[in-house]
Amino acid sequence: MNKKEENKAKTLELEKEGKAQKRKEKNIKKKENKEKTIELYNEGIDIEEIAKRLNVAVVTINKYIRELKEEGKIQKGKSIKKEENKEKTLELYNEGIDIEEIAKRLNVSDATIYNYIRELKKEGKIQKRERKSIKKKNTEKEIDIEKESIDIQKRVNRDTFRKKDYQKFSEYISHCKERLNERKLKREELVTIKKVVDITYKYNDIIFYIKSCVHFGQTLEAKKAVNGAKASGEFSPEQREKLNELYRKIIEVEKKKAAIVMLKNGKGVLEAAKSSGLSETEVIKLNRKLLEKKKTSKAVGTAGESR
Repeated sequence: MNKKEENKAKTLELEKEGKAQKRKEKNIKKKENKEKTIELYNEGIDIEEIAKRLNVAVVTINKYIRELKEEGKIQKGKSIKKEENKEKTLELYNEGIDIEEIAKRLNVSDATIYNYIRELKKEGKIQKRERKSIKKKNTEKEIDIEKESIDIQKRVNRDTFRKKDYQKFSEYISHCKERLNERKLKREELVTIKKVVDITYKYNDIIFYIKSCVHFGQTLEAKKAVNGAKASGEFSPEQREKLNELYRKIIEVEKKKAAIVMLKNGKGVLEAAKSSGLSETEVIKLNRKLLEKKKTSKAVGTAGESR
């Protein structure tokens, strides 16, 4: 065997080993995904949501489920967890909780909750909501929030502050934190929150204000707040390092926002990655999420029409 034939044989051998390694890695990944599919399926998570979490196609999950049923590794028919989730959905829905909040509490997609509701309606278990009382309760809560905001505005406009003012400021920030978690905080409230935070200047309140800015897409204001806190000299090295970490996360949010805008405008993954500064892998993930969101929106729209 001459040198050329020897090199060719070595190349073929390396290619063979490379392919064998890829097959091995693929089989390991498939095994991991199938095990995760068992767990999620038995929790009552819908197929589209499982596919989204494992970052694979819906058809792949359907294939896994067929194989797992044949292997006797997952329950045939309805899972116990699904029935538990349906019962919990029934309870929360009849309490007047909205679909998004139910989905959040049960850690499933909105589309899954709509499917549960359709099934529950067919079973005759869903009760009509008392929408008037819910609306009245929400209106009363909004009035209380408005009164609190007016009171806080009066307090921050004073030249001097008393002990009870600081107590009110603390209560106000706590209420705002709760409402941000419930997705009920409004963008225009950032102005008042900033005024309060500038007066109390507590580290945790500053962090909350920064995160609230990011939540509403006010990344420039968030960066200003981070830089202001770092320059103040008020906080420990550990706290300043956390502020630096938060600043880096804000930059990532800005990059993702830029990439999403480009993808929505029909730009390709490569162009969006180059322009935003994100990696191609990150942009591919964002693009996949956008496609999944469109699919879910269609499913939700169909479910809404059937309600």
